[in-house]
Amino acid sequence: MNTKIIFIGNYKGGVGKTTSVLNFAEYFSRAEKKVLVLDLDPQSSLSEILVANGNYGSLSDLPENETLNYVFDLYISKIEKYNAIELKFDKAMIKSYKEMYDFVPSSLFYRENMGLDALVLKMKNNIQYLSILKNWIDMVKDKYNFILIDCPPSQNLLLLPRNLPVYEVNYKIYLLAEASLRKSVLQLRHLLLFHNIRYMFFLLY
Repeated sequence: MNTKIIFIGNYKGGVGKTTSVLNFAEYFSRAEKKVLVLDLDPQSSLSEILVANGNYGSLSDLPENETLNYVFDLYISKIEKYNAIELKFDKAMIKSYKEMYDFVPSSLFYRENMGLDALVLKMKNNIQYLSILKNWIDMVKDKYNFILIDCPPSQNLLLLPRNLPVYEVNYKIYLLAEASLRKSVLQLRHLLLFHNIRYMFFLLY
């Protein structure tokens, strides 16, 4: 399957990143596309919504090995200490949201509140660490038409522009105002037309 990876972000909060990811995921799924949503935001707002509304209980009760935090934690340990170990992850990590699309949550409550931001700080700026997310995505991406990634409101090591090619990202949608908004809309319009998906935009100011 020709999977499209889409980063949705902005370097400030409150601009509608999480809301946009939720809407894109539902819209693509209604167009009969297979969708996976990943929450890279350490605040875990997207995860809290999907876990609670998807009837998985609360984020604080989620097993640690069913989070993106666990993926990064294990890969970092592998790189630093156990290079020969082959990593395997529980299938329960990928959860279905109301049988519409799949998602993998991150958690504020991982190992005594070790959010993704704390794990990223343990990483170094080299290809082994930068490939952590790509390696995991490569394990699952053939099942999906789209992988939507909700990004944090900051420019951490994972999201430095020079590092994005590692993830083979197809589209980067930055939810900005005024001049940059037009570019984001055009990116999305091209994406929807390419996949023969009917669309309508509502621009809020």
